[in-house]
Amino acid sequence: MREISPRVCGDHVLGTGFSNGAAMVHRWGCEGTQVDAIAPVSGTLMVDTCQGPPVPVRHYHGTDDPVVPGDGSPGKGIHDIVYTSVDDTMAAWRERNLCSDDDPKITITGDTTCTQWICAAPTEQCWIEGWGHRWPGGPNRSQTDANATLAIWEWFATTIDASSLR
Repeated sequence: MREISPRVCGDHVLGTGFSNGAAMVHRWGCEGTQVDAIAPVSGTLMVDTCQGPPVPVRHYHGTDDPVVPGDGSPGKGIHDIVYTSVDDTMAAWRERNLCSDDDPKITITGDTTCTQWICAAPTEQCWIEGWGHRWPGGPNRSQTDANATLAIWEWFATTIDASSLR
């Protein structure tokens, strides 16, 4: 991760990924030096420390994900890895982003419930009720009203426009 960040050029560096890609994006956000915002889907933070300046993060996860269970129990994937829970992942981000746990804003849209904390950088967790280990939206559109692709793009645009990133 430390090798990628210095090689990236552009106005803004945004990261999203699914499953292992989401874990990579969490790690990049923790260790990278040029990351403006991340939006991982169905993967958790798998590093012990996450220090540095605040980084906007919006995490999506299904309540019924058997591969990367949200509660941190062993996954049912290839290696039966015990993943970090979503609560522990977001606690690390809330600490890094200097969040207050007082009165977070909760928004419910269809089967998606997002919690937004008051922080130095936007910090959100979105649970998709009944959702498993799949990207929300796209070809899975008939199974959920969530569309992570569109929602993440809109969140990135709003986050970049609304904050003084780099």
